[in-house]
Amino acid sequence: MENRPSDDLKNIATALARHISAGNISAACEPLLAQLAGNKQDPVYEVAADSGTKEARKDSIGIWKKHVEDGKSIYSRDAARQIEWALWANINELPVKSSKRRLLLLGESVARGYLYDPHYNVAKELDAILNEKNGPWNAEVVDLAKTSISMKELLELADSCTALEPDLAVIFAGNNWDPDLADALNEEDVNTILKVFRQDGFPGIKEFLSNKLKELVTQCLEQLSASLTEKGIPVVFVIPEFNLLDWKSDHIEQGLLWLPEKKMKEWLQAKDMAEQAGADMEKLGAAAARMVALNPSNPLGYELLGQYYASCRQYAAARDCFESSRDAVLFTGGVTKPRCYKVIREQILSAAPRLGIKIIDLPAVFASAFPDKIPDKSLFLDYCHLTIEGIKLAMRHTAAAIMGLATGKPVDPESIHASGLYPDRHVQAVAHFGAAIHNAHNGQPQAILQYHCNRSVGFSSRIKDTMLRFIDFSSRHASTFFCKSFEEIISDGEMRQYEGGLLSLAHPRGRKLMDVELVDAIVKALDTIHIQQADVIGRLRINEHGVDARGVNLLNSFYSASDYNEFLSVPKGAFLQYRTLAAPFHFVAGKDHEYLSFSITCRTPERAEEDQHIKIYLNDEAECITTVPMSNSWNTHHFMIADRLLRSGVNRLVIKWPYTAQPLPEVNRVSRNAVLNAMYPVMGEISSFFVKACNNSIH
Repeated sequence: MENRPSDDLKNIATALARHISAGNISAACEPLLAQLAGNKQDPVYEVAADSGTKEARKDSIGIWKKHVEDGKSIYSRDAARQIEWALWANINELPVKSSKRRLLLLGESVARGYLYDPHYNVAKELDAILNEKNGPWNAEVVDLAKTSISMKELLELADSCTALEPDLAVIFAGNNWDPDLADALNEEDVNTILKVFRQDGFPGIKEFLSNKLKELVTQCLEQLSASLTEKGIPVVFVIPEFNLLDWKSDHIEQGLLWLPEKKMKEWLQAKDMAEQAGADMEKLGAAAARMVALNPSNPLGYELLGQYYASCRQYAAARDCFESSRDAVLFTGGVTKPRCYKVIREQILSAAPRLGIKIIDLPAVFASAFPDKIPDKSLFLDYCHLTIEGIKLAMRHTAAAIMGLATGKPVDPESIHASGLYPDRHVQAVAHFGAAIHNAHNGQPQAILQYHCNRSVGFSSRIKDTMLRFIDFSSRHASTFFCKSFEEIISDGEMRQYEGGLLSLAHPRGRKLMDVELVDAIVKALDTIHIQQADVIGRLRINEHGVDARGVNLLNSFYSASDYNEFLSVPKGAFLQYRTLAAPFHFVAGKDHEYLSFSITCRTPERAEEDQHIKIYLNDEAECITTVPMSNSWNTHHFMIADRLLRSGVNRLVIKWPYTAQPLPEVNRVSRNAVLNAMYPVMGEISSFFVKACNNSIH
């Protein structure tokens, strides 16, 4: 029964359904949607969460508010903060202090056990290890971890949680700290960044920001010490690790940071060589090394060089490259996925011991446990969230540190066994399916999506019903909230492990994706359990998205986007901008036609050279199907593609912008947005892109 939605959530869902049926979409539904999911990306959630932080939090520990019963202080979930409940442990009331040793767990979504929670998580594993049958411990772990907790919130929580009379605190954090760095930068800092960039390039920016981050981390640790260790509460700090091998940088993170003309051209040539290397690892290694030397700001070069070293079994060198790839996005134009940068780790290792804080360094723990491999999908569900194996290994070492602090004697982690606690197979199936969705929406390659979909059906064939519903609503043109298949997923509560299951599972308003790669991966996974859906989905895509005589707007997110990564330009333009040299699109062919007629209005701002052309490619063919001239002004171009060149179903069209050098632009009014726009120049812009079916070559 614990998989079923609560009565409160059922009531909210019922009210939501009534409003949708009555057509009261925008006015009435948003607060209900936010209550159901607590989705941090939803504007309603942001407003509510912001207003909550401004209210007095006196006598509260996180979402739990103090009240007195029979002379005892009781902390119960605050109804006024219900919108935040999904981010914390699913506990209505914090336990009253007993005779047991009390340990508090503070931390981020990794500490929450993201995608397994509430059925299995870090707190449950640690509690099970410490209270092993016939063991010497009699402990309780109070779970205060919060998804997306900021450094500021963590410090507030550390200060308030002492009211629970803990005997020890475990803090598992460090992934969410770069937003605090961004918030700490003032106008003078941004101006300095631009000056440093003009003088020293990306290495200068990295050094400047690293020093700022060191100061921030040191201040954080000092405040944690003041709140806890100086009050006699020992602290174990767990430094997170990152999925170095299997998490790939996205197209925003690979944006082309401004370089002098010669360096950029050489870098692009080296990139082409690396992409053409195929199985020739020596050729790949040489090209990737050249990429890194020419442009240390782009994570792609480090990723490719890391692959080369890993193929040579040079794991230390591979790890260094993958860590450099992870850290290259410290100053980028997109929303960076949570990660613990090397500078954060090193500063914790340097500053924590003098403050009396015990450290569990997961990068070192994982490297010791697996000396012949790089942290990968066996330990991580995505970029930083741990699998069951990863959680168990991390908590064995944490438990050893706790026992050592309590006894005053070192405890060998190898003497500590993982608990026998495991979530059931269906919970694991849902976790891997949620991981597939999360990876897809963050721009990860097809192979990792297939891995998680296959793992999901391998754990439990029951997941098939949820998968079938997902591929149905994802392939439809209608808003996700109006799809019956989506309603059925929400009604049965199957996906509540996935950040609450409603707003996180639904595509954002006005930004629905076709989820082509993800749906294809699900279809292939279902095929392994003898459920054939390829033809069904093929027909559905043609019916819902097939190009006909009325035409299709390819700037719609169905066709212009395959993930939710985007450059944070303010204000947003009324057209699509690209800071890499490729603009990919999808469209669906299959209805009766002889040709598809395309009309595109585009420009290459501040750049126009007569001997350079914009090239358009179809379905990964080596030769372009047509070219259009570069232009600094908006121009409309037409071209056609014959039916014989098209695939029935999904086709991929890629517009490739030519690179031409331009001087680094002047910034008149210094701001983070202006500096990012100057440092990451726009390669191309599209204001209109339509395709329609026709039955002759004249249109």
